[in-house]
Amino acid sequence: MDVKAKRLNAAFVEMTKTAQEAETVREMTQTFLREKIREDSFFRMILPPRIVTRAECTRSVNHRSLVKIIDIEPDVPAAVPVDFRGNTEAVYVTGERYEVPFMEIMSREFQMKQYELLSYEMPITEILRENTEKEIAKAEDKGFMNAVEAALAVTGHVVTRTKEAGQTVDKKDLAALFKIHDSVQLKTSIVLIPLPLYEDILAWDFSLLGNELIKEVTIGGYNYPTLMGRTVIVTNKLDIVSPNTIYGFTTQEYLGHSFLLEEDLVFDMVKEFDLYRFKAWELIGAGIGNVKAVSKLVLTNA
Repeated sequence: MDVKAKRLNAAFVEMTKTAQEAETVREMTQTFLREKIREDSFFRMILPPRIVTRAECTRSVNHRSLVKIIDIEPDVPAAVPVDFRGNTEAVYVTGERYEVPFMEIMSREFQMKQYELLSYEMPITEILRENTEKEIAKAEDKGFMNAVEAALAVTGHVVTRTKEAGQTVDKKDLAALFKIHDSVQLKTSIVLIPLPLYEDILAWDFSLLGNELIKEVTIGGYNYPTLMGRTVIVTNKLDIVSPNTIYGFTTQEYLGHSFLLEEDLVFDMVKEFDLYRFKAWELIGAGIGNVKAVSKLVLTNA
């Protein structure tokens, strides 16, 4: 067993023996998980949520949830609220304003016996992160991408490029993606790239990267947060983002809205005799306020 993990797990058990120490553990774990959710959710990188109070929201006339009312710009054809409940079809809204409903995303309750924790070869923090990331970060990303596809269905902002055998993504493909926003007087500021295509970009030769940059990439790998002047977000969630697809987004100012009600991710832990019970949840609402602010590149084989 990893010695550091063993010591950490033993310390975790020891600290949870008193109510005061257990509260400290709860707060520390909550802070840790909040940071990791920000890292694991590409949705939060594209539409960083801000915390709002109950006073900034209102009750919906359509359901029991609280909502945030957002104005739709006059020249925008539609807006798309993000449905985080797991529905596969998103609904777009037309008019002067739209509701951003708050929904609860909750992890499943995770139970562990004290003796099991002491036998784990990974630290408790990683166990909790793995459980929370699967349940919450993935739900955020999936709901967001459903809304993205609904926005694309309205605008048709999709370009398809056919590649010959052995060819992969190149600068011309990305330029075609960026021109979609150019045509509606917007600018692509963020690109969401699946890991397989990003790895193809890593293999670009000097004709695509340039002599000086290829030297740096060969020595240290591609560590740049931007590509062709755009922020790059890479995801390995290939069940959410197709491996042959790249998405373009404007800055949040022109794209949409994202909120957390009262506070960020909440984590709680209950200890009953020798049983630990863990759970995390959040109240989140988001919407793509400008469907024109999303674009998509699809690469197909000849």
